[in-house]
Amino acid sequence: LVVCCALGCAIQERNAPIGAAFLEDVDTTKTADNVPFAHAAVWNAPQTDSYKTILIRPVRVDLLPEDAWKASHSTAIGSREEYLTEAVAIGEYLRTELIKRLKSFDPPRFAIVDQAGTGTLVVEIALTELEFSRPVARAAALAVPLPGVDVAFSAASDPHTAFAMRITDCANGKLLATAADRKFPPARIVDFNKLTATSSVREICGYWAEE
Repeated sequence: LVVCCALGCAIQERNAPIGAAFLEDVDTTKTADNVPFAHAAVWNAPQTDSYKTILIRPVRVDLLPEDAWKASHSTAIGSREEYLTEAVAIGEYLRTELIKRLKSFDPPRFAIVDQAGTGTLVVEIALTELEFSRPVARAAALAVPLPGVDVAFSAASDPHTAFAMRITDCANGKLLATAADRKFPPARIVDFNKLTATSSVREICGYWAEE
């Protein structure tokens, strides 16, 4: 019964619609077949040669709910301040991974810049959900020899995160495209990433940057 209840809650959470945080002015139910995110849309298609540079602003964490840290409370994260410190680090990791992958194109499609100018795309990303793993509880669940205990724990409190992104024209502020997604770690029989607070979320950020 515990396993069934936990799985039911987890399925509901995983399948919940993407929230409108940071994207209140667009229809977040719109999707694109060739983009593996829950929401993706191009609102104003530019000429392909209109933009030569791209500015990726620091990832915002100020839109995370006030009490979001409580779901991540553990020996690693004991307060909202510690949660926000880790959230900032995760945001910087996502930005760094994204820049790294953009620079890896040969020949490069965009020059990465620190200041916007003519022909610059501006990328703004916000983390809208963020739950870290709880290492001690995870280790205890793995150690319990009762069938279903770890499954129930994982279902009820899997680490995950969600982002929302806006891409605009630097010159006129016109909204060109938006995207948003929520992601959980891939299912594994034993996931050692969950034995540290941030490894699972970093894995998700690496996937997003690649996509």
